[in-house]
Amino acid sequence: MKNIEKAVEIAKKNLRECYAEKGIFAGLHHFKDYWARDSCFASYGSLAIRDYDIVRKNLSNYLDHINEEWQLPRKIAKHRLNIDLSSQIPLKVGASHFGIVMKYLGVEWKRKRKPYYTTDKNKHKTVDQNSLIVISSHEYVKETGDIGFLKKYVIRIEKALLWNYSCDHDTDLIIEQKHYSDWADSI
Repeated sequence: MKNIEKAVEIAKKNLRECYAEKGIFAGLHHFKDYWARDSCFASYGSLAIRDYDIVRKNLSNYLDHINEEWQLPRKIAKHRLNIDLSSQIPLKVGASHFGIVMKYLGVEWKRKRKPYYTTDKNKHKTVDQNSLIVISSHEYVKETGDIGFLKKYVIRIEKALLWNYSCDHDTDLIIEQKHYSDWADSI
């Protein structure tokens, strides 16, 4: 097997290991939740290898959780990180942090995943997930011809797109975001 073919097989295997019941996890260890950014980018790989069912499940998972403001969740996760950022280093690891510590040690809690729409640092809205879901939905329908998916979700997709306009605060047709509201939230 040539190096390129070997690399493709490794990439397929790694991608498929992140497939879950309702979509594509961001990772297998520290990010074993559904994150819009990660799962949308991963869905392009899934489309390329014709794993259409997982892409449909992934998109449906987000579109089924659109909120009353038409915002899609940035993640669908089992926990929420609630750290007091007033000090650089927490002096103790309390009950709210215990689950996070245990997760990183490999202990899984049987908790239901729920959607999160704001950042964990300052409760600002993240702005990229709506666009990513809309674009990924377009790519999915274009690749598969799944008109049933489009009929089921067209209103939600349109509303998700319209939500972007609510993030154009100075009406210059460019979406604005607040600090810590994008993928570089930890830099």
